[in-house]
Amino acid sequence: MGFDRCGGEPGVCAADCLLQDGDEVALLPPVSAGLRSNADEITDAVILSAEIVEGIKAGGDGAVCVFDGIVRDNSRGTEDAASGYEAYREMALEQDARLAAEAVTRFGVRDVAVVHRLGRLMVGENECVDCGGFGAPGSGVSMLADG
Repeated sequence: MGFDRCGGEPGVCAADCLLQDGDEVALLPPVSAGLRSNADEITDAVILSAEIVEGIKAGGDGAVCVFDGIVRDNSRGTEDAASGYEAYREMALEQDARLAAEAVTRFGVRDVAVVHRLGRLMVGENECVDCGGFGAPGSGVSMLADG
């Protein structure tokens, strides 16, 4: 598998970044991603999507945008019955915090909930649920268009 990014001090950087002696290093495959907020979790358990969506809703919201990622049956032209997901948890949570802050400032997201699952997952299982609650009309639509 190729790597398009790596992680070191102070966090995620391009694959050609310069590291210093003593830096921790993690190689990140092209599919690594995430967000972080009050409801951020990296888990080995089954993701309960409906509970996450219900938990993000608030009375003033006009919408909740949801990305419900599932394991597909192919990857880069190869058929798969399952996929394996790993993470350097500490670094993933740091990156998630930066992305959640950007969602709040750039798109007017009131709150963000994100859950990512690790381990061996079968086709059709949830690998992640990312959702945000929006108070401003149309802000969720612009997030999807701009993001």
